[in-house]
Amino acid sequence: MEKVLIVDDEMVCHLVLIDQLESQGILVIKASDGMAGLQFFQEYQPDVTICDTNMPKLNGPEVVDKILKISPRAKIIGCSNNPKPNLPFPASITFFQKPIPLKAVIKLL
Repeated sequence: MEKVLIVDDEMVCHLVLIDQLESQGILVIKASDGMAGLQFFQEYQPDVTICDTNMPKLNGPEVVDKILKISPRAKIIGCSNNPKPNLPFPASITFFQKPIPLKAVIKLL
C-alpha cells in the first residue's frame, strides 16, 4: 500500500487532498507538528511526504533537512499558504502553495 505523510498544523487545508488520496487506496498519515512528522517518517517510511513551512516544535525546512539526512532520496513536497514562504525549503524540494493538487502527489508515487 502506498503511503503519504502530511505534516501540517493546519490539516484543514488538506482535507480534499486527503479524501482524494484515501479514495484511491493510499494510506494517509497525519502529523500536526514537525517532531511528530519526523517520528512518523521514521515509523511509516512514506512514499511521499508533504510538509508545511511554519509549524510548532520543528519548522518545515528543519523537518525536511532531518528527513533528507535519514533518507537522501525521500520524495518531499513543501507547502505554504504563502507563495513565497519566509522559511525557504531546499531548492531540490518541490514546492506548492496550498492547496496541493492531487496530480503533484500522484506523480511522485
